[in-house]
Amino acid sequence: IKQEGEGLLAWQKPDGEEMLWSRAQHAIQDRTWAERFFRFKVARGVLLRHLAKSLGEEDYKTAATIKDTWQSTWGFTKETTPTQQLRLALGRHLVPGACVPPRRHNLRAVILGCEPWIRAPHARRMSQEELSTPPGFGLENYRSQPIYACLADERDFPGSGIVFVPETDLVCDEEAYPLQSKFAESLLDPQDLIRAYLPKGPIREAMQRQQLGMPFMIVDNC
Repeated sequence: IKQEGEGLLAWQKPDGEEMLWSRAQHAIQDRTWAERFFRFKVARGVLLRHLAKSLGEEDYKTAATIKDTWQSTWGFTKETTPTQQLRLALGRHLVPGACVPPRRHNLRAVILGCEPWIRAPHARRMSQEELSTPPGFGLENYRSQPIYACLADERDFPGSGIVFVPETDLVCDEEAYPLQSKFAESLLDPQDLIRAYLPKGPIREAMQRQQLGMPFMIVDNC
């Protein structure tokens, strides 16, 4: 294995064939984006957890304060640039456990996890409409936007399962709660008071691995 240049890595297979891997340009241009994206999502998830807790304890004064904070863009680290803040603000309500009926798909879903940009394997599974760069979002490339792993409702998607949806195609909607899926019980803790879910152990562990540089992946420990 050898480094060929910025964002390029070459290696030779046992049969002599040379393989070349290149990092996407949007990943090279903003090296801090992934770390700040994950930190922001974790902070927003903690906020949602505290909101559910305060409502469950009937501490409505605290809940009102947290609700106001949730509606704001709270969660940035002090190092976050203004451009990054604008990008993060667009998806501030899109955290694991949020119910999100995709705009272009007639189905109900809940977010399990997310990535700061669209990886090549996800791009190969997207439709031509999804691959187009939406106007008004300031994106130079469709792969620059975050992508979300969503658990689909089995009433809309036979057998349930995970679908990957770009951020610009998502909108939070409490009416999509509760979700019907055979996988929901092991991954999500329903919270009727906020009409959303809190992620259970497998999702929290996946998020921790992401902060170490790994892609979002739910591990079956059974």
